[in-house]
Amino acid sequence: MMLPREHGAYSQMTLPLVTSFVTAGVSLPALLTGLAVILGFLAHEPLMVLLGRRGGRVRDRAEGGARTTLMIIGAAMIAVGIAAILLAPASSRLWFALPMCVAAAAIVVFAIAAARGALSWTPLIAIAPGLVAALSLAFQTRTPALKTIGWTLMSTSTAGAVVLMAGL
Repeated sequence: MMLPREHGAYSQMTLPLVTSFVTAGVSLPALLTGLAVILGFLAHEPLMVLLGRRGGRVRDRAEGGARTTLMIIGAAMIAVGIAAILLAPASSRLWFALPMCVAAAAIVVFAIAAARGALSWTPLIAIAPGLVAALSLAFQTRTPALKTIGWTLMSTSTAGAVVLMAGL
């Protein structure tokens, strides 16, 4: 099995899932969404192999298996994701589109909802460390080491999770 090897990747996948289950509860659509996330995570390594990011020898040796694995995992991820969206309450289906928005648009939506009392300010406070870290990493003059990026992402996810669990 080809598993992702990047620093912090496992916490970046797991922490938001655990946080959402703790703060919002567990339902079938939530479990299916979590499964789609896990499948997307598992698709990363075969994709890296096919793109040659693990080196030419690895790609040449494992290309067939990586292609098959990626097709199976990708199809399962799409099917499970569609099921999650269809089984989700109509009022929450729009939130599946949120990750497709840019960070600034999401912050504006959250701020408007919080200002109108439809949403707590807690999510805005929870995303602040991640936003600051992302902007800091994006504007560095040299590319930071993967280990630095991994630990930064893991730390900001942990901070956001703690704020959400305490605030909601």
